[in-house]
Amino acid sequence: MSELGHVSEQSVGSDSVINRARATCALQEFEQPLIRYVQMFVGNYESARDIVSDAFLKLCQQKQPLDDVYIKPWLFKVCRNGAIDFCRKEKRVATSDMNVSQVIGNRETEPASKFEQTETLATVMKKIGALSNNQQEVLRLKFQSGFSYQEIADVTGLTKSNVGVLLHTALTKLRQQLVES
Repeated sequence: MSELGHVSEQSVGSDSVINRARATCALQEFEQPLIRYVQMFVGNYESARDIVSDAFLKLCQQKQPLDDVYIKPWLFKVCRNGAIDFCRKEKRVATSDMNVSQVIGNRETEPASKFEQTETLATVMKKIGALSNNQQEVLRLKFQSGFSYQEIADVTGLTKSNVGVLLHTALTKLRQQLVES
């Protein structure tokens, strides 16, 4: 069962059955990517989980159900706003403390290969951490969450062309830094 499974039982309103079913499907599909995304902002798992839980409650409480194509960007935007509010309240600066083992996971590989992957990923994560917060965020949304430029623009409030510029600049910097090291 999902960590936030209790969310689906707390919906209200006349469309609660429809909203509950949609929220349950969305929960199964997007819960973990949302928690990882929010954790990049707030720095800890429990706070990220609370913010994501609140987003799913809001989804359940929508007066008019969202179309399936809008649920993913809507959830990411609500979570992003919740994370920004949390950081303002806590007076924290967004962090990029991602544990390398979270990215590599429990893949079945030989120890030498896994060590090499860990070292490479640690280097890349360090280089990503040196990018601006906007560049880090659009990279995560593009490559971790698989968002299109338009979806990233919808989530962040940037223009589609600005998203493209940020991604291009970030990838160029990363490529250059990795060649130099």
